[in-house]
Amino acid sequence: MTYLFLTAAILAFVILIKLLRIERLVGDATKTGSHAITTMASTTLGDDEKERLIQAISLKMLRFFGLITLSSVVALGLSIGVALLGVLIGFYDTERLIAASVDWRFLLGATAATLGGYWLMR
Repeated sequence: MTYLFLTAAILAFVILIKLLRIERLVGDATKTGSHAITTMASTTLGDDEKERLIQAISLKMLRFFGLITLSSVVALGLSIGVALLGVLIGFYDTERLIAASVDWRFLLGATAATLGGYWLMR
């Protein structure tokens, strides 16, 4: 039963990453960072114009950081909640949950399943 709840937690995490569009947020933040580098390297812009643009980009990056962090906390929190649900229901205790979650066979299978599930959801 422990492995069932851990698997459900991983599935919930992958689904939440997709639903919360964390991948898109990270991509947009990366593009914004590249835009900042291009702006700083520009020889056609004056220092005042560069400063104004970089300040705007900095605020945009700060928003991305907040959104990515908040979305990640939600995804992790709900996934942990799914795993702890089995403890609350009484299917297993916390020690069993921790032991199962660090077992190398579970970690290997969970990694493969997560990558496969994420790839299938693209």
